[in-house]
Amino acid sequence: MTYVVLLRGVNVGGKNIISMAALRSALEGLGFENVASYIASGNLIVDSPKSASAAQSVIEGLLVSDFGVSRESARALLKERSRAASASRPTSSTATSCS
Repeated sequence: MTYVVLLRGVNVGGKNIISMAALRSALEGLGFENVASYIASGNLIVDSPKSASAAQSVIEGLLVSDFGVSRESARALLKERSRAASASRPTSSTATSCS
């Protein structure tokens, strides 16, 4: 399943600063595939066989455990991405150019 992941409160107003390269790497280490980020906004596209709720739980836990985001602030919104949209996913050159 391909998901669009929107992270709440990441890299906004100088708080919860997370390197997108580090986040992509951490997600890949947890079994997510084809991880791409869009600028330093916390917006991601990932592939995972997990259900949306399971993937959300894993991502929120990662934000707390590996990136020091408070449990109250660690929120990830996942939405299944349509096949048509998946075909136009950002290329690695545009998706990974931000840190």
